[in-house]
Amino acid sequence: MERVKLANDQQERDQYDNLADLFSIIVTLEHLEKAFVRDCCVAEEYDQQCKSLMSKYKTLLPLVAGCVPSLDHFLGEYGMSCPAAAS
Repeated sequence: MERVKLANDQQERDQYDNLADLFSIIVTLEHLEKAFVRDCCVAEEYDQQCKSLMSKYKTLLPLVAGCVPSLDHFLGEYGMSCPAAAS
C-alpha cells in the first residue's frame, strides 16, 4: 500500500494539526454543553472546562485565520452540526 503525503512541508503540517485541534475543541464543547444540560456535570466543573476550552479556542483562532474566516464557515466546510458549541 502506498503512503499518502498529507502535507508538503512543516508549515502545512502545522496548519492541519491546528485545524484538527479546532475540530476537537468544537466537538468537545458540544459534548460538554449537552452533558451540562443533562445534569451530568456540576456547574463548577462545567465552568472550569468551558473556560479552558474557550481559552484554547481563542488562542487557536489566529493560527487558522488564513483558512478559517469564521466559525460558521469551518462548521460548514467540515459538515459539523454543533449548535450548542457554536452559540
